[in-house]
Amino acid sequence: MFRRPVQRFCRITLRKNRENAVLRWKSTATTSGKVAVTTEEVRPDYIKCYKELSKPVLSGLVVLSTSAGFLMSGSPAAFVPLLAVSVGTTLQAFSANSYNQIWEVENDALMNRTKRRPLPTGRISRGHAAVWATACGAAGTGILLAGTNPLTAGLGLLNIGLYALVYTPLKTRTIANTWVGSVVGALPPMMGWTAATGTLMAPEPMLLGATLFFWQFPHFFALSWRSRKDYAAGGYKMLPVVDTDCGRRTARAVLRHTMYLSSIPIVASLSGITSSMFAIESLAFNSYIIYLAARFHKKRSNRNAQQVFRSSLWYLPLTLSLMVYHSKNWSDKDLEEETSIDRFVDQMRERLTDLCPHELFSRGDIKVDAENMCPPTMIAGPDPLRSSGEVEGKSS
Repeated sequence: MFRRPVQRFCRITLRKNRENAVLRWKSTATTSGKVAVTTEEVRPDYIKCYKELSKPVLSGLVVLSTSAGFLMSGSPAAFVPLLAVSVGTTLQAFSANSYNQIWEVENDALMNRTKRRPLPTGRISRGHAAVWATACGAAGTGILLAGTNPLTAGLGLLNIGLYALVYTPLKTRTIANTWVGSVVGALPPMMGWTAATGTLMAPEPMLLGATLFFWQFPHFFALSWRSRKDYAAGGYKMLPVVDTDCGRRTARAVLRHTMYLSSIPIVASLSGITSSMFAIESLAFNSYIIYLAARFHKKRSNRNAQQVFRSSLWYLPLTLSLMVYHSKNWSDKDLEEETSIDRFVDQMRERLTDLCPHELFSRGDIKVDAENMCPPTMIAGPDPLRSSGEVEGKSS
């Protein structure tokens, strides 16, 4: 009579005990009654921690600029140096970003944007992070030394030192930290150039470095203006944080460096580094970013700052791509030293000439000065002067 109810009661009791045991295993209660860290959080996912320490998106931009510097040289594109400079720079960027977070654990814990990083949450120790940063730095430097040259490896080590030992401590002391950080951002494309040529004695790496240097200011000042209260809580001395003039100093700095940045294509064209089409094709989007910076200067709102920041994300890869595409170094290659990668690049550039406005002009009856032609057109396309002469001969 009582057998089935008793069995049912025992089954329910056992099930509840198992559920309570699981709950006790997953969480512990503090004296204040709040739920403490779960055992799932105590067991860190180290792969995820390494990823967050390395900042892969930021490191990706670094590698993009490095590759642009390598391709800008127009030298025979050997696979090993290109791969070495890409992988080596990536690992060095991982190292610098990790050292940065090791320095800033206490500050990051005070900011909403960074308090969930691995070190402030205790998912990984400082010592463990230091081992990861050192291993990445050593591996990246070794790859650059073996696959490129000592100059490139030395520039990479210098960049890690500037970022971790100079820029990071200055962030809590003076607004000059942004200018130092801009130098750090300017070195990767110069490393790409040295990996391909072995020297810095040329105008191209200086122009590439200037592009990255000026780009840092509208990009970072727009970001820090939008998060200025968070940076103030973390104890950082950024210009938007200490700007007591209602943000006018910050807005002037954004507009001024945007104007400097927009002049790069003109300087590149006038100096003969690229064809004049680089300046012409970049006119539209340079006018747009100047417009956004001027609007932020007129009305210093978070919405306008956000638009400046977002535009900087697509501006950099677009500018570097056009600079490489229109580089006149490609027209000076020695075809006898051409490699399989060079042939592949030339084939791609031949196809891209069909999209170039300059090439479209050259196929018509309009006579175009060959000095201002796009380098891909000069390599793969028809001679505009000869084509126009043939047209004139046929018409006569």
